[in-house]
Amino acid sequence: MGRVYRARRGESGRVVALKLGPTTQDSRRLERFRREGQITAELRHPNIVPVHDAGVVGNQPFLAYHLVDGARTLSEALPRWPLRKQIAALRDVAAALGHAHAQGVIHRDVKPENVLVTPEDTVLLADFGLASAGDFERMTLSNAMLGTPLYMAPELAHGGHRATGAADVYALGVVLYETLCGEHPFAHVGMPGLLAPDSRRFPSPHQKQPGVPRELSQLCMRALEVDPKRRFPDGAALCAALDGWLRGEAAPRPRRSLALPLALGVAALVVALGALAWHGVLSPAASTASTPRPSAEAQPAEVVVDSAPSPRPLTADEQEALSSAQALLSADAVDLRALQDLTPRLYGALSPDDPDHTAFADRLVRALREPDVRWDLVGLALLEDLARCGARPSDERLAERLCESLYWAKNREERFPSGQMLRGLVALVNLDVDVDGLVHAFDQDGDRTSGLRASPALSYLRARRQLELPRALREDDSSVTTLLSLARGSELGPVTRARALVECADEVSDPSRKLALTKEARALDPQSPWVELALAQALLWNRDLERGVPAHRAAWARWGEAQRGRAGSLEHERDLLFDSLRSMLRAGSPEEATALLDEHVTSWDMPLDWEPTCRAAIARFETDALLPVDERWLEGKRRWPAPPEPR
Repeated sequence: MGRVYRARRGESGRVVALKLGPTTQDSRRLERFRREGQITAELRHPNIVPVHDAGVVGNQPFLAYHLVDGARTLSEALPRWPLRKQIAALRDVAAALGHAHAQGVIHRDVKPENVLVTPEDTVLLADFGLASAGDFERMTLSNAMLGTPLYMAPELAHGGHRATGAADVYALGVVLYETLCGEHPFAHVGMPGLLAPDSRRFPSPHQKQPGVPRELSQLCMRALEVDPKRRFPDGAALCAALDGWLRGEAAPRPRRSLALPLALGVAALVVALGALAWHGVLSPAASTASTPRPSAEAQPAEVVVDSAPSPRPLTADEQEALSSAQALLSADAVDLRALQDLTPRLYGALSPDDPDHTAFADRLVRALREPDVRWDLVGLALLEDLARCGARPSDERLAERLCESLYWAKNREERFPSGQMLRGLVALVNLDVDVDGLVHAFDQDGDRTSGLRASPALSYLRARRQLELPRALREDDSSVTTLLSLARGSELGPVTRARALVECADEVSDPSRKLALTKEARALDPQSPWVELALAQALLWNRDLERGVPAHRAAWARWGEAQRGRAGSLEHERDLLFDSLRSMLRAGSPEEATALLDEHVTSWDMPLDWEPTCRAAIARFETDALLPVDERWLEGKRRWPAPPEPR
């Protein structure tokens, strides 16, 4: 609505897109437009076209928009994009609407023509406020429908209803339907049909196009509910739903106790009471006592293992998508973009316990490991898709190499900011890949800019990152509590939960608690060299030299075989070596500490800058000349002992 001119502001010389609304003599309408234009000008969001000025001159309302050179409309761009990019664009439009709704501004005219796409493919919502001049006046009373009415919510078409955020949600839902089905839901309905709520019936996107993912189809149909109370209430809610689809995680798997019930009735009672106690509803103390927060120093709970339900049979569409994806991955040159169009059809359909599904995951991981993969364009999206499908790679060492690929992508590709790095880390955690070597890549800027919703994987990474910091720099003491809760839950995989328990064990000072936590970790992931090494160190903390020394030697041999030579392994080995030396000295065995250090120096066959520090600490221990810094190191309050005195 209105005419748009390229104009230059006299006082500043800024070139703007000047949009003129219809002239009117109605003072109330002019005042409403002026007030709404001022509110719109205050909106600041990365997906809203900035408004530099708004007002009324004479009887002529105007808006001065930021001029976007080379822009095209969303209706021109959407058909050229793959599905994920289309949904990401609509998510960004919903985010812009959510920001406006939070400020009390309703767009009233959401449609593809009012969304601009920059040459960099950023979507910008435009035309706020102008629709208030009279939406209903733009309808025609024939069977031909033009413009806004095709995107108008039913309650607005009937008049007498105040526009709310749910009306904008409906309009964007129509755009989503068009995107998924290739046509408007009311393409063959005239004005009378739009005015009759009962006639607003149409097949869901999945019914119309079986290749449309069911979850996305259901999301779309909720946005198009006739009753506004049954829709998403505002743009922020719709944005969260679309974002959840794009970055969804594999469904959590239930847990099963290792103990078998003696009788069905008794078992039901025990399970019910156990569940209540686990969640803090019941406690051993009096019923009036407050429920204590879990602590790493507390006695470990009963060890539980994952019990995955039997994989459901794939639908015909899912099986066709999986077969096509496997064929693409078997080719000499994998077409990752074609693969990207198939993976959304497998969301939630695959199982970590099906050999065919894990084989698919392994093949995809190998394809992502190729050096020419552009992570900023396709690699990250496929990694997130794999996490959402539900399958997990069976080759753990190969999967862990993805950490290196992700790290080098961040350092190599200019358009791979820290927010995308964090998205990759979350996907790896959801795939149950040990991301220990990448925890340092988590930063606060990435956490703020990634747009990730709260999830167990994100909580795990935040807690791990806090524990990487010196104690004085940590925000609070909740990280251990968070990791312990995640480790004893079922949302994350066993490898990640075991790693969380190892981190908790590293933070506690009580030797018996340290040993109990590492045993619990081994029950979850008995093959991990990290867990095996942590358990051996815990034995030494308990002065169990008879079992601790041979276990320690075996654990280091396994760790070196699995990790040595990988990117960043030298720094990891240094930190682990200081932990092992501390364990050896606490157990009263400086001879074993010296032998371990000698073995490491020989293995690397290169000067190690920490060797003098280690030898000086061992020498001070043998001569009973420990420094205060050494004492704090032995107590677990420092990462390293005191450096040697300069000569």
